[in-house]
Amino acid sequence: MAKEKSITAAPGEMEILSFGVYALKKTVEFEGAKIEQLTYDMEKLSSEDVIAAQKQADDMRGQPAAGLMADYLLFAILFARAADQPAGFVLKLGARDYVGIAAAAQGFFAESFVDLIG
Repeated sequence: MAKEKSITAAPGEMEILSFGVYALKKTVEFEGAKIEQLTYDMEKLSSEDVIAAQKQADDMRGQPAAGLMADYLLFAILFARAADQPAGFVLKLGARDYVGIAAAAQGFFAESFVDLIG
């Protein structure tokens, strides 16, 4: 089993990890449980997860996103999926955690674009 690692980075220096533990800044109460951290694995996501997350994000906002890489709701939902949480979980997060998990997922997928263009 892969060793879990907490994301701890200075502001503006998000460490990009494909798996680990994200320590929430603010405890979330969701479906009767208090959640203080999210154990996630971005590598387990499939194309079906991405397509489903896009649909969930579009449904939650009521319209398609203007641009993929700027869609924080999509990336927050993808991170939630990687942490075995439903899309609605992201609506319970504090602002810093919402942006933090979205940025972590965005950074993970942005690496794919960098690899593609070399």
